[in-house]
Amino acid sequence: MIKVNTITKAVETMFRTDPEFNTFTIERSDWVNENPSVCPWLGIYRGNIDYNPETLGNGPDYWTGLMTLRLVVQAANYESGAASEDELETYVEAVISKILTDTTLRGVVDMVNEVNVTYTYLAEQEDSLFYQAALIEMKLEVSTS
Repeated sequence: MIKVNTITKAVETMFRTDPEFNTFTIERSDWVNENPSVCPWLGIYRGNIDYNPETLGNGPDYWTGLMTLRLVVQAANYESGAASEDELETYVEAVISKILTDTTLRGVVDMVNEVNVTYTYLAEQEDSLFYQAALIEMKLEVSTS
């Protein structure tokens, strides 16, 4: 079976060992950040896993896991909502570029199949325009053998 913590640890190591992310607060499987003063912030979270038969046969070696990995990226810039958006987009681009340079995530998955980005803020809360986040969801293919 798939050890999800091996995958999240590999992703954490990818970012912690890259000098481009030295200014980021990086956390794995912890509470989502609520403090704008620790931005830029990157949270690493596991999602669901679907196990599907890979080939005919019995046993755990004949299955593939399709896993969702979630990364939360946050930026805070109190100049304006536009400045926060610009800063967040720079961070999102850097995170996605890092993932796409190693689609095996340090050799722990077979491949990244899909990347989706959802941007979040509360339009009715003025402060949230200066403290924005993006949820990056990736679909990973992982062999069980």
